[in-house]
Amino acid sequence: MLSSKDVNWLTEELIATIEAMGGEANLKVVGMMVADFRVFPKHQLKEALHRVRMEGTSRLTPKVLLDQLDAINGRLGADEAFALVLKAKDETQTVVWTDEVAQAWAAVYSMVQSKDQVGARMAFKQAYERIAQDARAQLKRPEPAFTLGTDPELRRVAITQAHEQGRLPLELALDALEGVAQFDAQKNTFVALGYTPSPLALPAPSNDGGLSHLVTNKPTVSGILPANVVEHIKKAREAAAKSATRTKRRQQAMKRLERMKFAKRQREIGAAVQQHLNQQQKGTEQ
Repeated sequence: MLSSKDVNWLTEELIATIEAMGGEANLKVVGMMVADFRVFPKHQLKEALHRVRMEGTSRLTPKVLLDQLDAINGRLGADEAFALVLKAKDETQTVVWTDEVAQAWAAVYSMVQSKDQVGARMAFKQAYERIAQDARAQLKRPEPAFTLGTDPELRRVAITQAHEQGRLPLELALDALEGVAQFDAQKNTFVALGYTPSPLALPAPSNDGGLSHLVTNKPTVSGILPANVVEHIKKAREAAAKSATRTKRRQQAMKRLERMKFAKRQREIGAAVQQHLNQQQKGTEQ
């Protein structure tokens, strides 16, 4: 839950993001989004809003922001999760997924194994979205998990790839590859058992102590500038300094004006947030 100070920060970030993407911030909409998303940690909201701006989505909506928060937490989309489930039907394949995917797969296992793939996909998506929604409400992040296939080489490849992509911590990767592969710290990867890594080859030392690649020659400038040129440069610098001072004053005045406008806008949005929370509370009491 965000503090009062961080709620103000989120308000500012939402307004700035909406306007940066060419939209116009509606006070009621911003207030609603602040009330809905204040349960998430600040660092996740900051990263999610940054991704929204960088990806150039047409506009900021609650769904767009929620998708980015899911991605940050390692939560897969329903279609991506179902693709992994289909891959897991092949007993030779090792699949790295999450505990949420595994729970949904277990709930609809019989349908996934049947020939009705359309019905299986719909049932899986419903189960998965329900599980993901419950986890979001509890601010629970999905945990990495895997299902091991019978082919040891395919297992090594899948686990290695998942570990290198940051989807599987080293401890779990070692458990998955026990008896199949070992971790080569020198190469920072997993190699099949029985593989002997080649010794590390170091470059031969050079006679100059390894400094031969450094360039030390620098162009030099000599001579004395004429007096009239020096005076011209001096006047140009003074004029530039005065212009910079005037520009800085104008910028400071504009910033003060913007702060005044934003403070008024922030008070209005704060009232909208409180109104939305009061409505939610009344609905709960009823």
